[in-house]
Amino acid sequence: MANFLKEIGAKARDNGVSLVDLKPQGKASKTADYKKYLIDLSVEGNMEQIVGFIYGMETSGYSLKVERCSISPKAQDSPILKGEMLVSGIIIPKK
Repeated sequence: MANFLKEIGAKARDNGVSLVDLKPQGKASKTADYKKYLIDLSVEGNMEQIVGFIYGMETSGYSLKVERCSISPKAQDSPILKGEMLVSGIIIPKK
């Protein structure tokens, strides 16, 4: 889990996005083959920065996927947007 959080923080910095909130969602769901972690997060930035952030997470060397995303203006007539996302991360244990 810690590696996922570090990677999300790195992708936010790389794309100039402000990471406003980052909340792991309880315990991982487990199967025989993998563990799946869920992370709720909030970011702020312009559209280009937020899209770059999402792309960076999904194409990183980690198994991160944006499951849900909502983007809206931070304030009326503001160029700054806020993004609310649910991100999943998968860990496949070595056998």
